[in-house]
Amino acid sequence: MKLSREEWIGFIEQYKSGVSVRHILDKNPEMKMSTLRYHIKKAEKQEPKEAKPVPVATPKKIKQKTIVYASEELARAAMEKQGRKAMVTPVIIPRSETVPELPKIERRRVKIVVEPAAAPEPAKAEKGKPTKEEESAPVKKVKRPRRVFEVEAAKSGRGRCSGCKQTIGKGEIRMGVVTFYPHRSVRWHHCSKECLGILTFSMTPENLKGVDKLAAADVEKITEVLKPENVVAIPQPLVSLSGKMSVAQMAQAMTGRYNRFRQFRFGLSHDQMYTSNWNWRCFLATILVCNSKEVHMLNVVEKLFKTYPTPSDLLKLKGDKETQKMLKNDMEKDKLRHVGRKLFSIINATDYLLREHDGEVPKSRSKLQSLPGVGTHVSSVTMAWVHEAPEFGVDVHVRRILERWGYIEPKDPEDVVEAKIKSQIPQEQVGHFSRSFVDHGQSICGYTPDCGNCYLNKACPTASKYMDW
Repeated sequence: MKLSREEWIGFIEQYKSGVSVRHILDKNPEMKMSTLRYHIKKAEKQEPKEAKPVPVATPKKIKQKTIVYASEELARAAMEKQGRKAMVTPVIIPRSETVPELPKIERRRVKIVVEPAAAPEPAKAEKGKPTKEEESAPVKKVKRPRRVFEVEAAKSGRGRCSGCKQTIGKGEIRMGVVTFYPHRSVRWHHCSKECLGILTFSMTPENLKGVDKLAAADVEKITEVLKPENVVAIPQPLVSLSGKMSVAQMAQAMTGRYNRFRQFRFGLSHDQMYTSNWNWRCFLATILVCNSKEVHMLNVVEKLFKTYPTPSDLLKLKGDKETQKMLKNDMEKDKLRHVGRKLFSIINATDYLLREHDGEVPKSRSKLQSLPGVGTHVSSVTMAWVHEAPEFGVDVHVRRILERWGYIEPKDPEDVVEAKIKSQIPQEQVGHFSRSFVDHGQSICGYTPDCGNCYLNKACPTASKYMDW
């Protein structure tokens, strides 16, 4: 459809008057919307644009410059030196007030402000040194918090007495000292004068929290223990911690402090400990802990023995590759190392025990070392834990600590280290002494030792390298 110029102008005028494009297209169905919009835009471009207003020139503002001098004489001397023709108007104002506005003039005006002398600022103290005012101020005494004591029935059988280092049975009355640094914790003791020791001088039934929640018989027992005539501090023999220590003295000190030897339950109740099932679980745990942290091993065996509580149950994994793959993934999530090799070893070692030893752990190191995955260290630790034999397992903690004390040389093989230690300590302490190295190495004497909190630092020959005296 061809339209003349006049017709297009008529349509554009309709659009400008307010008629919509849709209304125009309804009356002219042969017309295209794109064509109509094209002509509307073309007409809008051809319309003359409104001229922008020409900016009127405004006079420039005359700048005012403020120069601050200490006195009027210095200001006038400075102006004469510059040779500038300026109207000098001295104005004296205090610091707190604002500068008054001056009338506008055709030439530059210089305003001279004479400030009053500033008050001397107080002397700043050097970094780390107090000022004279702080030195003269009275020192406030910080009140030490009073000692808080608690008493309650033990909520579980896992807690240990801080005095005798033995477990406190579930439901048994325990008394403790509350400490608040670095966080709130309680050092629990058995309800006996032997375990409480010198604490009985400070404890009374009145300052014990939790007495009102106990039965009358328990309150009578506590009152009897804390009677003034029964309060006796029993001295305990302590090894000398100053000067050079022998291996025997070190064994006495470490076995008296760390008492986790043969104390892991591996998911069994207290009545089932040291049975054939516990021996088997302890043997497998010794294989799994090699080259791994003890915490990660305990997480793995807790899940493993829940699913496979007996040796016959574990043998169901033999040949089941899908279940073994899932078990390996779970072990790797718990950060256990060499899971494929260790899983193969525990399955085949269990099969060998059932076939050759009726499920019992062998009582000789030579027979143990014939099992898959068992070497010198695993056989020594198994003999010490399972059969309480005088065997000394040499691991990374043992070698590190003994080298720091100068008892062995770095190049000494395991059998030489084991022979040196066995010849200097009693047989009944050998297994326990070997275990105490693990606890001491994990808590204090690690790769970077915490000598400041070590109870043997006054006798240790290398403590001075790692601590600030």
